Amino acid sequence: MGVKPKESKKESFDEIIDSYTTNEELRKELKEHLRTKKAKRAPLTNRTIELGLKELDRIAKTDRQKIQVVQQAIMRGWTSFYPLKHDDIYKPDYMNNSFTLEDLKFNIFGDEDE
Repeated sequence: MGVKPKESKKESFDEIIDSYTTNEELRKELKEHLRTKKAKRAPLTNRTIELGLKELDRIAKTDRQKIQVVQQAIMRGWTSFYPLKHDDIYKPDYMNNSFTLEDLKFNIFGDEDE
């Protein structure tokens, strides 16, 4: 009689995501992305999820950027992650440097330029 090798416990998708990040918002978006993939009948295995997270790390460095990349994928119905096309659309309005030189000439003392 041979001894059966001990089967390793297979991680659940949630466990993979939870071990990837402690950021609750990023976890929520990643789990939503998995629901999107499932609805599109895309392959869902631990390996595809791990590779997707590796790709996410490659194209986004901060949690904020990762959340934006995942949200972009959900919004567009993508099953993979891609770099943000127009990073400015995700910035708050005050961060879009769309002002003119005239805007910079504001005088805090109220004196008119002569």
